[in-house]
Amino acid sequence: MGAGSQRNMLRFVKANPDMIKALEGKDVFFPVILAMGYAESGFNSDAAKYRNNYFGIANGKTKFSSPRSAFEYQADLFYQKPYSDFGVTSAKDPYQQLRRIADSGYYSGNNDFSLPSNQRPPFKNWTKKQSADKYYNTVKGFVDDALKAIPVGKIVNASQLIASL
Repeated sequence: MGAGSQRNMLRFVKANPDMIKALEGKDVFFPVILAMGYAESGFNSDAAKYRNNYFGIANGKTKFSSPRSAFEYQADLFYQKPYSDFGVTSAKDPYQQLRRIADSGYYSGNNDFSLPSNQRPPFKNWTKKQSADKYYNTVKGFVDDALKAIPVGKIVNASQLIASL
């Protein structure tokens, strides 16, 4: 996290401005969804490069036609259960939205085999709270970076934001 991730996020957005249009008018904070994509794929995983899958949908096997379609799919998820039950789209700021996403069960440490065994709880089963806290704390730093790289909230006017890049 820091200058490198900020630069990479800005580079990704400039190279894929159409993904901004996918978020226009949606109740999803741009820094949150950008940070999630970066945290989950670095925008350069095989799933991201070859399938436009920045969020690990179906373990990275799902293919999207474009970055725009991937970001639109991800944003639309937050209007559905269980996310709607946690008020994800009614959050008042990016950090509250990220917390609600994490608390909704978006991430489970039980399924994250990329973590070294010494980062998993000794009893081998993550609780919902441990999973939520791990995801929130991981992605929060990238939200900070996204806000520094492109200081916007929700996308009201995609064309205006694209023109300002």
